[in-house]
Amino acid sequence: TRHRRKNGTIFPVEVSARRIAVEGNAFFQAIVRDITERRAAAESLRQSEERYRNIFDNAVEGIFQSTPAGTYITVNPAFARMYGFASPEEMIREVQDIQLQLYVRPEDRLDVKNLLGEVGIIRGMEVAFNRKGGGVFWGSINATAVKDDAGAIRYYDGTVEDVTERRKAEEARQGSETRFRNLF
Repeated sequence: TRHRRKNGTIFPVEVSARRIAVEGNAFFQAIVRDITERRAAAESLRQSEERYRNIFDNAVEGIFQSTPAGTYITVNPAFARMYGFASPEEMIREVQDIQLQLYVRPEDRLDVKNLLGEVGIIRGMEVAFNRKGGGVFWGSINATAVKDDAGAIRYYDGTVEDVTERRKAEEARQGSETRFRNLF
């Protein structure tokens, strides 16, 4: 409920009350706690979660959490679109084996798992991925292994950036240099 202080300000309280009977007489005992700080902390947490959700949902880079077994815990909309899915929910539902369904070379997923197991972090590892419905794109993976208190990997946090256009431009540049050298 809300109570009013002596100075007139209103503040939130939590009230616990009980009825006590003593020698035929009824009494009420109440404990009143000021919960202003608890409410402020809850509001701060709600705002923080809202900011995180906005960043996650509106990021242009793909963000994911996945299990070592090869399923997604969560993906943002950019990540799902990159792989050709209409929504994060569709991707999480349909991708039951990341290694076999998404990696062009399934052994690349094993390399990712091994590096994350040994080093705990990957920066800028480029691999080829399959798109839903056909097609391939190149992605640059940044990921970390999140471990429990015993040191076992619980899940992977990471991002994937589509670097297909950059790779095509690099290949074209190399081809052009080769042709130039051959002509020269």
